[in-house]
Amino acid sequence: MKRYFLYNEDTQIHVTEWGEIDKPVIFCLHGLGSTSLSFIEIAEHLKGEYRIIAIDAPGHGKTSAFNNEKEYEMYFIADWLNKVIDLIGIDHFYFLSHSWGSFVALFYLRKYQSRVRGSILIDGGYQTKRLDDLTVDEEATFYYNDFEEYVFEDWDEFFRSEKNTYSRWSSLLEVAVNYLGVNRENKVHWHARGEVAAHIIRAMHKDETEEIYQSISLM
Repeated sequence: MKRYFLYNEDTQIHVTEWGEIDKPVIFCLHGLGSTSLSFIEIAEHLKGEYRIIAIDAPGHGKTSAFNNEKEYEMYFIADWLNKVIDLIGIDHFYFLSHSWGSFVALFYLRKYQSRVRGSILIDGGYQTKRLDDLTVDEEATFYYNDFEEYVFEDWDEFFRSEKNTYSRWSSLLEVAVNYLGVNRENKVHWHARGEVAAHIIRAMHKDETEEIYQSISLM
């Protein structure tokens, strides 16, 4: 596993890679609140056959947050993602995405699908916010509070809480979980801030995947 930083204008992007550079590329984009290491188990399994590349999304892990809410909107983030892929030096790739990452993947496919050899959407991309019971303000507030209030006195307490959410456990999951917390003011907080979560929720309400399905060739 190799980890490094790239820089796109004023954004620091944290990248995780597995496998050899001459192998076919699987590009991974995680869900809201997660990190590039959410793909660690499948990446370790496939690294002999593929080059797996995952990034921490904006405002997650060690990637800088965007400066304003509009940059989290689907069309903006799809263009940003394409610039990151250019920076990494990828021509064509398979897209593996999860949850919110799959929403972004669909908007990316609408504009840049000639670069994508195939797509796997895990638990995302098919929902519509317009059928939710919560308004955009209610859902954004819920996620803001959920992220900001996830605070623990020390790393042991944080780790125990996270481990209890898993139905199984492995040494690789332990690595991923250890990357989800960050020290702030002598306490352990969730790595992503509530403001980032709220911005992303608002973006998902604004631009609907159901409006673009007909323009996407899913492979």
